[in-house]
Amino acid sequence: MCRTCGTVQQLLKFESNTPFNEIQFRTPIIKKTTIGNEGERKMASDGGKMQVLSKLDAIIPYSEKVLNRASSLADTILEKLGRSKKDSSIILRKFIEILPYIPSGTTFRNPEKCIPCIIYFQYKEMNIVIDLNMLLEISAISKSDLKEFRKRMWLFWPGYETRDRKKYILTKIGSVTGYGKLYKQSKNILDKFWEIIKDSKDEILAGLVIGISITLSKSKQLTLRSISNSLNISQSSLQNSIQRKLFDRLGIENKLKGFKKRVEFLEERGFFRDE
Repeated sequence: MCRTCGTVQQLLKFESNTPFNEIQFRTPIIKKTTIGNEGERKMASDGGKMQVLSKLDAIIPYSEKVLNRASSLADTILEKLGRSKKDSSIILRKFIEILPYIPSGTTFRNPEKCIPCIIYFQYKEMNIVIDLNMLLEISAISKSDLKEFRKRMWLFWPGYETRDRKKYILTKIGSVTGYGKLYKQSKNILDKFWEIIKDSKDEILAGLVIGISITLSKSKQLTLRSISNSLNISQSSLQNSIQRKLFDRLGIENKLKGFKKRVEFLEERGFFRDE
């Protein structure tokens, strides 16, 4: 903007018209910026002119300002996560798609809350593992926000329920174990018990099969604690999962305590034969 006459000058932004696919989507939105907050405008040396420019800036529709905020936020978060900014258009497209389903005045109408949640679940749908701790650190959301957002997704994100969960879980497993012997053993265990345990959270399933695998192989490469930390779950959740997800569902009554002893009990009875 010209500080003398108030003329709004803009540079045209040209973008390729690449067709949409699962990896890339281009959006024609042109970003604009506002002229600081009220305090910054009053402190400016040309306060009067800044107020005039502010009025011109106010002409921009509110909905467009929200999209600009959302786009800028997506760029910033993805950069800090080490992801390509090309993914920003995918995130913004999803934001535009679901916004009509979120009631006005509620938490997730705010891009600062909605965009990080979309980033988390969009990458899960794409079977890409991101650093959850980093996401929580660099954004305005908490784990409870992710849970609350997840509860409402059936309204506006039906495709998430039909995603390839097993593929994502295997990606999570590989991020913890690498892709050697422990990974192959964990994959076999996941395949064997999938129908019994598939209603559990992705991270719990990954932790359960990795925990079983390191117990069977007597590996000292990982511990239940390190697995839990890597998957952002509590160790108690991992300890309890083998009882609830396997013992109870296999109809086994057992008073053994401890993850390792329960795995050994199942091993003695041939549940992990050929693993």
